[in-house]
Amino acid sequence: MIYYSVQFAKISGFTNFENICADGTVIQSANNKFNVVHKEDVEILIDYYSGKLVDYEQLGSLRFPARKIINRTDKSNKEKLKYLNDIMKRFDETGANTIPVHDMESIHIYNKQGNPDVGYNLQTAVDSSSKMFMSLIVSQKATDHYQLPEIMNKSIKNMGFMPEYCCADAGYNTRRTLEYIEEIDLNCLIDNNRSAKLRNGHSNSNKFHKDNMDYCVKDDYFTCYNKEKLIFQRTNVRWDKKRKDFVIEREYYNKDACSNCKFANECCNGEHRVVKITGGILAVNMLNKFEDYSNVLQYVKRFSTVEAPNGTLRSFYHINEFLSKGIVRIQNRVNICGGSYNLKRIYNQLMKMEGINESNILDVVRKFCEYVNSVMFIWRNNTFPFIDEVLQLPVICKSCLSDELLEHSVDDCQSRLISVES
Repeated sequence: MIYYSVQFAKISGFTNFENICADGTVIQSANNKFNVVHKEDVEILIDYYSGKLVDYEQLGSLRFPARKIINRTDKSNKEKLKYLNDIMKRFDETGANTIPVHDMESIHIYNKQGNPDVGYNLQTAVDSSSKMFMSLIVSQKATDHYQLPEIMNKSIKNMGFMPEYCCADAGYNTRRTLEYIEEIDLNCLIDNNRSAKLRNGHSNSNKFHKDNMDYCVKDDYFTCYNKEKLIFQRTNVRWDKKRKDFVIEREYYNKDACSNCKFANECCNGEHRVVKITGGILAVNMLNKFEDYSNVLQYVKRFSTVEAPNGTLRSFYHINEFLSKGIVRIQNRVNICGGSYNLKRIYNQLMKMEGINESNILDVVRKFCEYVNSVMFIWRNNTFPFIDEVLQLPVICKSCLSDELLEHSVDDCQSRLISVES
């Protein structure tokens, strides 16, 4: 639905896909954040259901979610053992200390308010002109650090070409992401943490901190509190255990200026002050892009582009109230919601066209469905809110399709979502 709606918007001329904006949001899973099981409890239960000798004191020390597994009467011991082994595999895959009981594929993640929760990381790519979703991906990564390549690859595939601009916030600004956009020659505008903190008023209160230093992008140097220039000296490469990746840092300092500075004891404990930019020369090149005012105007569009569609998914489509569990089922539901949202955007655009009104919009919908699915409509008991006529969900009728359409148009996804009648 998302792919065909994007193609329909392109052919109809509703948008030129000039600027694609990426963002991430949290989908809450159908699992309370306190309903989690600990690894040591799972190990005790596996021994218990495997027939090994387990002390009653160990069973008595189990936490409440683990005791609920023992008290369940709708599962046999064999089924419980299989379930516990699956949870143990998730411990090995994630390295986490706890796993959600009801939806073991969900992850521990922080929501927009900064509070810990259990859910999934939803990545969205939205066109700034039409406000349509180019792609939606449900991820099990807790941050946005390495999500841009996947979401943009899927968006480019759905559009069929490279957008003129791509915008993302500071959460995507990592070495791997910068290398990706350099490799595929994507004109991407990614904010940095320093600019984001200054814009949001969250800069460090320490007057000697890097956040309060002026940076000259053209000549590549920092100006410290004492109005001295900290110039680029070397590039340092180190291994980050938390991210499990190499980090490239550019170091800026001025030993001569620091040795004669009256603020040396306050600023750097008598040593020389070192300021670092993470990302290497690619990070500096990204900063240079924001010196062009036309790029700044394109990036500003991001704020009014991604928040509204994501908010619609939460408030109107209730993505935080899905009762399904498992990333595959959640991804399917998100795709349906995103496709439905795109169809409504197309409907709103069609209603603005001359000669289109509520009396003939149904003909346009029929043509659209014939284009995207090559289907014949059979009317049943479902209605659109803007008409009184009964409208049927699409069902593929083999007799109305040619052999070529049956071979190429009805793919695996359609045959799973749409029933086929002979």
